[in-house]
Amino acid sequence: MLKDSRETLAGVVNKPLLAICAHIGDITTKSNQRVEDVKRGVLQAGGFPVELPGLSLSESAVKPTTMLYRNMLAMETEEQIRSHPLDGVVLMGGCDKTTP
Repeated sequence: MLKDSRETLAGVVNKPLLAICAHIGDITTKSNQRVEDVKRGVLQAGGFPVELPGLSLSESAVKPTTMLYRNMLAMETEEQIRSHPLDGVVLMGGCDKTTP
């Protein structure tokens, strides 16, 4: 099924499709500029960037700890990547503890 989706998409986008999976939100470390930098780099390299948003966890805001949700974050990331017809993925986390 994904092969069919990728072949259909290839008719529209004739470049490698690269997802930027950014686990960034308003409550976490601000890295939105880095996402734009990655998009620009993908375009310069001849790819087609798409943003794939993910669950955002902030160690300083989630009490008692984000450890309870890290496995869910990893599972969500894996399933999103698996369910989209992508050629590659750039993973970006909000901090060292919540990088997928």
